[in-house]
Amino acid sequence: ALQGPVNAGSQKEVILGSFTTAQRDALTSVSAGSLIYNSTVSQLQIYSDGEWAAVYEPTFEATGGTLDSSSFTDYRVHVFTSPGTFTVTSGTNTATTLVIGGGGGGGGEYGGGGGGGAYLVSSSVPLEPGPYSVTVGGGGNAGSAGGPQYYPPSPGAYTPGYSIGLIGTSSVFGTTTSPGGGGGGARATSGGPSPGGSGGGGGDGYPSGGRTGGTSGSYGNDGGNGSPGNSFGGGGGGGAGGAGANSTGNPGGKGGLGSNSFSYAPSPTGTSGPSPGRYFSGGGGGGTYSAGTAGAAPDAGGGGRGGGPPSITANTGTANTGGGGGGGPDSGPLNGANGGSGIVIVAYPTS
Repeated sequence: ALQGPVNAGSQKEVILGSFTTAQRDALTSVSAGSLIYNSTVSQLQIYSDGEWAAVYEPTFEATGGTLDSSSFTDYRVHVFTSPGTFTVTSGTNTATTLVIGGGGGGGGEYGGGGGGGAYLVSSSVPLEPGPYSVTVGGGGNAGSAGGPQYYPPSPGAYTPGYSIGLIGTSSVFGTTTSPGGGGGGARATSGGPSPGGSGGGGGDGYPSGGRTGGTSGSYGNDGGNGSPGNSFGGGGGGGAGGAGANSTGNPGGKGGLGSNSFSYAPSPTGTSGPSPGRYFSGGGGGGTYSAGTAGAAPDAGGGGRGGGPPSITANTGTANTGGGGGGGPDSGPLNGANGGSGIVIVAYPTS
């Protein structure tokens, strides 16, 4: 028996009832074999085995970024290292995405390392025809040595200005936002917090004890503390895979390890590391004084080494890893280093 509108048009075409997805789902007593046109997804759909399915599913096609179709069996991967648009031109699919915010900037002279940007993996992301805006966050600016000897009043809280490293900016895919990492603290100032990524390292202990590392958000780890007492090492910035190391005296703290939990990052994105996979969002190392030891970069994740002797400048976070910048030394160029920019990766099955 026919149910609902079935009309013969002037050219003998059959016109089915048109429903949005919401209207379709509100139907009651639907019989197996019922046909409708779903105007939400532009599909002819049939009711079978208790659910609606497309009568014909067009081949999934998408454009945008740099396409990698050979690194992973039965998967295509789109890599965005700069802002752009991911556009589904036909079909539907689900994706696994990696969205990484920009790394935080390292603090100036005797500064803490910047925190790694938020490392945000999302699975079963629906992809339907249309455009998806992509923003790739920039690394936070480094702190300079142009401020006072320490941020007043000492010891001080993290407040943007003077020689403090700044937070990285957010990366965005569609409705998913991944915040940047926290900036490194300057002399006698705490590390900067991050709203979603890793915290920046605390500044050195002069004149009355080290400052705490910045707190992390949901997708990172805390920054390390600056050196205790009247010492001169900054804490390491936190990374997606581990907290930044505390400075225990004159050495700067090591940056926190990045993460490699996303399975579809093709080489050469990210960095190599201690186990298979590509790493992102490492913390920057803390800076120190001329007779100390510079805070090391993390084992993986793109964070920069801190500055130290002899006239070793701080290293920037590696571009498109979300790595934090290194904290500044007390000799040579006294500035910290900028954080690394973020990245967006979209991976989906081909079969």
